[in-house]
Amino acid sequence: MKYITKTTACIMAAAMLTVSAPSAAGDDEIVVAAQPGMTTWVGKVSEDLSATFERTRIPSLNAIPSDYAQVQFTCDENGKPAQIALVRKSRSGWIDRAALRAVRRLKTMHPLPQNVREGQLYQADFIFAENERAYDRVADAVHESHARMLASEDRTVIALVIARSAG
Repeated sequence: MKYITKTTACIMAAAMLTVSAPSAAGDDEIVVAAQPGMTTWVGKVSEDLSATFERTRIPSLNAIPSDYAQVQFTCDENGKPAQIALVRKSRSGWIDRAALRAVRRLKTMHPLPQNVREGQLYQADFIFAENERAYDRVADAVHESHARMLASEDRTVIALVIARSAG
């Protein structure tokens, strides 16, 4: 049986540069400090989450159905995930545990892009698929979930999609 691995990032926000105003001491100099763009930041965090998800030992190749879990979290002042919650359980306890473990082991979320506010809610969607067709089916379900979220009143979540194969 052929298994697949894909990592995709779905971005629901944007950021570019931080501009700090002149100091109160009469400084006429404007300092522009580059912050990671949202796409770069999402790629970095997704890569870190994916690496941990990929390293998780699979108990049995046939025991895990193709499915996904969604984990929401915030970022604490040290750049570590906080208030971690499994908001969509998969049909596999293994996928759920691997997803939660990946978020808990995230090295750092800092530096955050400029337009990300304190208390920002993040969502990592962890897809496990046994083949390309299964991946497409599960990814469609994840995208439908994102479309429902965007259609609702809550449009403040930054979503990351992480995919894992069984092999």
